[in-house]
Amino acid sequence: MYKAVIDQGNTRCKVGIFSKMGILEEVHITQTFQEAIDYINSKSIKIVITNHKTETEIYPDFNIYYLNHLFKLPFLNLYKKPETLGLDRIASLAAAAILFPNQNTLIFDVGTCITIDFLNENNAYNGGNISPGLKMRYKAMHHFTSKLPLSTVENIFPKMGNTSMSATANGAFYGIVNELNGYITDFKKDYQNLNIIICGGDTLHFDKQLKTEIFAKPNLVLEGLYQLLLLNENK
Repeated sequence: MYKAVIDQGNTRCKVGIFSKMGILEEVHITQTFQEAIDYINSKSIKIVITNHKTETEIYPDFNIYYLNHLFKLPFLNLYKKPETLGLDRIASLAAAAILFPNQNTLIFDVGTCITIDFLNENNAYNGGNISPGLKMRYKAMHHFTSKLPLSTVENIFPKMGNTSMSATANGAFYGIVNELNGYITDFKKDYQNLNIIICGGDTLHFDKQLKTEIFAKPNLVLEGLYQLLLLNENK
């Protein structure tokens, strides 16, 4: 039986369709949660899990699971206030725990914000960090100054920018590259055997920039939602 997952992001929804063998066969992007539901309905899929935060909507045609902090997890959540941990982060940690059980794993999710999370070899999660994502940095420089232009990743110039446009484009982009490489360097000092995963909407901009072997998994949150569905279905 096919199952669907919905990753409700800050600007759009990502729908994942998984086969009965657990293969992610299709990824579909919608602008709203209702459009995601309509798309799943068109596929005649009846089992859905989502990181959508409210349960006020009623969908009688679906067996829909709303991810929350009471779900059974494939890792030990030691976050100080577990109920405040982002649901997308829970999903990515769940996927990492299944992909690399009882291994040290560093996860970069590069999207609207950048989240940096670490799962240790005891399958325990103690916390992580959050910083502004690429587009947020571009918008901030443009918004909070009177003269800097609104840059995009297309304005990146080799090494050092030679215009205001390329300088801000480079500053945000290579700032993130150095930030991520800095985390990798620091964690490798403490953990010889370290898996590194990069996921999220800006994965393709950064996966070739990191100075080590990594696992690029743009759909890690979808995979984690699916694993959480398997763990919690019918419970």
